[in-house]
Amino acid sequence: MEMRFYHEKYQSFKDDIEKTEHFIEIIAAAAVATITTIWFHLAINTYRNLDKTTWAPWEIWNKERQLKFPI
Repeated sequence: MEMRFYHEKYQSFKDDIEKTEHFIEIIAAAAVATITTIWFHLAINTYRNLDKTTWAPWEIWNKERQLKFPI
């Protein structure tokens, strides 16, 4: 009788751990999907805006030089 009680308690604890692990896996998968989606959107928008704006100083200098001294 006493052994059965411990076994049922252990089984219940084991089931809780498995449910928690499954929940953590779902949360981790959702986080990875969200981060990947944001990264792809940033990459696509950066690629689309390369001709409009630039972040590299040498590209700004080259544009200014071309405006002053067109070839």
